[in-house]
Amino acid sequence: VVTIMTAENCTAGINGSFCGQVHFFASHEAAEQWVNGRPHFAIVTVDEAYQLAKQLYIEPMLKAAS
Repeated sequence: VVTIMTAENCTAGINGSFCGQVHFFASHEAAEQWVNGRPHFAIVTVDEAYQLAKQLYIEPMLKAAS
């Protein structure tokens, strides 16, 4: 699983809100321990994180480049 910053806490740009704020964990339990005390993060699967990045960053960049 991975942790990602929640939308209301994201800063502008992919590096500020996604790339620099994604943390990978071997288990959901390990992620829960890390997130404890960090309310601005959510735990998602790797696939969910990929789909979110694709929707918010990859597809708009490809569209802008074409």
